[in-house]
Amino acid sequence: NVSFSPPRVEKLDTVIVIAQFWGYGYYHALIEDLPRLALVLDILEADPEAVILSYPLSLMYPTSRPWLLNKLLGLGNDRKWVPFDDHKVYFAKKLIIPTATRCGHGQPMALRLVRDKITANTPIVLNETLERFWLQYPGTRLGQRAIIIVQKRSTRSLLNHNDLLDALKTAFDNCCTVIEFLGTEPMENYIVMHHQAKVIVGPHGAGLSNILFAQPNAALVEIHPKVGNSLNGQVNECHQSTARSLGLESRMLVQESGESYPSSFEVDVQSVIDTVRELLQSLRSSKP
Repeated sequence: NVSFSPPRVEKLDTVIVIAQFWGYGYYHALIEDLPRLALVLDILEADPEAVILSYPLSLMYPTSRPWLLNKLLGLGNDRKWVPFDDHKVYFAKKLIIPTATRCGHGQPMALRLVRDKITANTPIVLNETLERFWLQYPGTRLGQRAIIIVQKRSTRSLLNHNDLLDALKTAFDNCCTVIEFLGTEPMENYIVMHHQAKVIVGPHGAGLSNILFAQPNAALVEIHPKVGNSLNGQVNECHQSTARSLGLESRMLVQESGESYPSSFEVDVQSVIDTVRELLQSLRSSKP
């Protein structure tokens, strides 16, 4: 005899569902799930009791994230987020499902709407964090020095990350502040960091999803291993797709080593220097 446990049931009133497949991963939660809220912000604003059903790991924990996301999206402090559980059955009196998206491709309009909302609200919501950032990196507040963010990862990492970091600092010392992003910073810190960035540099991985917090006049340099994690080992262009949707300048540098995941590989440092220099020049010439 086989016995089955009845599923746990949760009854809700008005529910906005943004949880979709792979939504427990940071990239998928931030680029595919969260922007869908932009399509129903008017509904959320009109109904303060409507709850958001989302995978919890990336968007809801640690506990500060729902508060911060609510404020950045203009939803106040108290909007309730319900953690989606694969082993539950949900009943809703009113169910709203914003248009979903296929894996690896955030919805362009939704991405732009969410980015614009976050960009506009960051100086207000995260004013104290911005003030501390400007004190830590003098000259950046008035735009005298551009910010270059260099992302460090523990998986799919660059074997010569420190060489790249040092080379960028040397090459652009006269015009730029080069900052290392570890991925362990509090959420408000890394939002501000990417909000202030002019160029974001890093190996292919979920951390590059933080380009969602960058302003429209920023750029991305993605360092990709030789073997990608798309079909047949092809390069994965998910971050390039996001950058295009957000209207960011973007370059992908495919290296001569590295497997799909997890993998450590070396980057051609000079190619990154040349690409960053080209992007900075392009961004300067495109200023209105």
